[in-house]
Amino acid sequence: MIPRVLATAAALWGVGFLLVYVAVVRGQGSQPAQWFLALTVLAVLAWAVAAVRQAPRVWLLLGLVLGACCTLAGLLSIGLLLVPALAAAALALALGRRPSAEPGPPLRAAAGSGRR
Repeated sequence: MIPRVLATAAALWGVGFLLVYVAVVRGQGSQPAQWFLALTVLAVLAWAVAAVRQAPRVWLLLGLVLGACCTLAGLLSIGLLLVPALAAAALALALGRRPSAEPGPPLRAAAGSGRR
C-alpha cells in the first residue's frame, strides 16, 4: 500500500512541477521546451501507471530514469524541484522490493531428499 501512495505522490508532485515550470517560463516571456515537457510528462505517466499496477517496478524505474534526466537537464534552474518526486519514487521502488512479512506456505521437501 505504501509504495502505491508514494508512486501517487511522485506523480502528483510531477504534475505540480509541470505547472510551475510552464508558469515560470511563460513569466519570463519564453516558450517551454517541448522536449523537456515531453520527458517530464512521460515520467509523470510512468509514476501514475506504477500507482495503479500490480507490478509497478518497471514503471517506477522508468519514471526514475526519466525524472533524473529532467532533473539533470534543469539542474541550474527549476530542475531541483523534481527531487522530492524522485525520492518518493525511489522509496516506493525500495519498499516494493522488500520481502513480504507475511508467512508463505510451508516448504515441502523434494521427493527422495528426506532422512531415513
